[in-house]
Parts: sequence; structure tokens; C-alpha cells
Amino acid sequence: MTTQVYIPTLNRPELIEKTLPFWEKQDADVTLVIDPVKKQENAYAKLPVDKLLLPGRRMGMGAIRQFILEDATDRGLEAFVMSDDDAYPYRGNIVNLCHAVLEEDVVGCGACYSYHGLMIGNEVLDTRTRFPIAGGYGHTLVGINVTNALFAGGYPKELTAWGEDTELQRRGIVEEMPWYYSTEVELKATAKRFAPGGLTYRYPGQQRERQELKSKKWVAKEWPEYVSQSAGGRLRFQWKKFQNDYDPTWADRIPKHVRRALARR
Repeated sequence: MTTQVYIPTLNRPELIEKTLPFWEKQDADVTLVIDPVKKQENAYAKLPVDKLLLPGRRMGMGAIRQFILEDATDRGLEAFVMSDDDAYPYRGNIVNLCHAVLEEDVVGCGACYSYHGLMIGNEVLDTRTRFPIAGGYGHTLVGINVTNALFAGGYPKELTAWGEDTELQRRGIVEEMPWYYSTEVELKATAKRFAPGGLTYRYPGQQRERQELKSKKWVAKEWPEYVSQSAGGRLRFQWKKFQNDYDPTWADRIPKHVRRALARR
């Protein structure tokens, strides 16, 4: 089964070229989503995958992801995979992410990442299952249920440089469609935060910091009862309280062996 994969990418053709062999092993139909400027079109031209031009220049990440969701709708897709341009599938088959969002009737299901072991435990990452999780995990490489994501309200365009994916997660939970985390599929990252390209290319210098702060303020205003924010802009969201309020039985749907592993943390 061929899986439709969208990769929004900003000035990182060399990085994409290195990851394409991993996507090819997955039988993925990759579409790069790029800025509608000649410099970017020329930079990605040699890569042997489809390119989808954004409808405008300097679009923020919320608007970019919403455009992808709308394109998937126009194509008649039930589900698709979206990946950051600095990640690739390392273990497992990405089609499982699409199966998960359709079988579980959820908005999204994200792949695991070895770094998450520091927060939820390596024992959990070894379980090879999927389950709802309290926290903003599983957004780097994710399967999206098209109908459910649209019903939840999609990605907010106001969030230009931070938090647009976690906001879709919250919107889904409010509509009784949780977000799942999959240990069946593992990703690997290829670039560090603030590496050249990506949002650093879109918002150079202090522009990125300002856009992130603006996005965080939007989230704090949207969810004041669940957010604490320091003067420096650091934001903490009370995920467990939020999920307990909107989806009281979420923890009951976590497989017992995963619950036991989480309890030992």
C-alpha cells in the first residue's frame, strides 16, 4: 500500500536528499511542500519527488499545515502522513500511522522518538503498540485522519512558529477524538533545533523568537485555565488536567502493560 506523505520544507534540499532513501523503503508517495519562489523551486528541482507550491510566501507553520490538510481533502484522502523535513522513519512501517487514525477514530497518531524515552521511559518505547497520551508527544512524524482533523477545526493559522500541531491535538480532544502515540513506528531526527533552514530560514535572527512568543501568548489566551507562562515566555500546559476534563476515560484506554511501565517512571 502506497502512503501519501507530505513534507513541508524550507531551504533544506540537501537534508531532504539524504532522507529520501528511507522514504523509498516505505513505499511512500512523497510530496514536498515548498515556497512559491524560483530560488526554492530551483533548489528542490533535482529531487525525484512531487512538489506542491504553497499559495503564498512567508506563510507560518499553522497556515502551511492547514494548506496540506486541505490539499489532502481535495485529493479525497482518508488519511495521510506528515513529517518535518528534518526527520525520517527509522523503524516500523508508516502505513501503521494511517491505520491507527482510521481504526481508532482519532485525529492523529504520532511516531515515537528515542528522546521521548527520557520522559516516558525506554520500556514504554519498546512496547510496540499505540495509546492516548497526556502531553504534546508525537508531532514530528504523524498520521492524520482527514475527516476528524477538519471536524476538529484544523490547524490554527495564528500559530506561525510554535504549537500548531499541539493545538490540533487539543481541538481533537475537545471533540472527543484523542491523539494517539505509536511505538510501532520510530523516527530519527537529522538536524538540531535552530539548524539552518526550516523556521530559522523563515524567521531569521530574533524574528523566530518573537514569532514563538506571539504563538505562545495566543495559546495562553485560548486556554488560560491550563496554562502557566513565565515572564520569559516559557509556557507550561497542564496536559493531564486538560485530558481528565475533556476525556475522563483516556487513561483506561492505555494498554495495561504500558500503564505498568508508565507507573514505574
